Amino acid sequence: GGPRGPPPPPPANPAPSLPPAFPFPPSDSSCPAPPHSPPMPPAAPPQWSADAAGLPVLRLADVLKEPELGSPDLPTVGSAGHRVGRCKPCAFVWKEGGCSNGTDCPFCHLCGPSERRNRKKERKAQWQKVSVLDRGMQARHMSSMWGGA
Repeated sequence: GGPRGPPPPPPANPAPSLPPAFPFPPSDSSCPAPPHSPPMPPAAPPQWSADAAGLPVLRLADVLKEPELGSPDLPTVGSAGHRVGRCKPCAFVWKEGGCSNGTDCPFCHLCGPSERRNRKKERKAQWQKVSVLDRGMQARHMSSMWGGA
C-alpha cells in the first residue's frame, strides 16, 4: 500500500456524559414496588456518608438486610439460596400434610409445586446430552484406533 494520511478528526458531537449525582436520598415515590410484590414496610432511614468531594454515598450493604428466618421472604433455612437459584425444593411443602420441619427445613419452601419435577427433567436432559456427546467421542476414538477416517 501507499502512504496513509493523518487519522480522521474526532466526531463533532462527543458522547453524552452521565448526569451529575443527585445530592440527597431519593424519596419513596421515586422507586415504586412492582405490582406483583407485596407492599414494603417503611424502612429505617439508611446510613449516609460522604465521599471525598462531600457528596453523599449510600452503601448497598447498609441498605440490604437479610430477611428474618421464618418471614415470608425466608420461610426456612433451605430457602436462603432461592433468589439466586441455589436452593433445593422441599418435597413435602406442597403435599397434603405439608412439611413438618418448620423453619429448620434444609429445603426451599419458596419453590413452586412443580419445581422439583422441572429440575429433574432438566437434569435428565443434561445427562442425555452428555451421554450422546460421550458416545460420539467414543465412536471417533474407536474409529481412529482401527484406522478409520
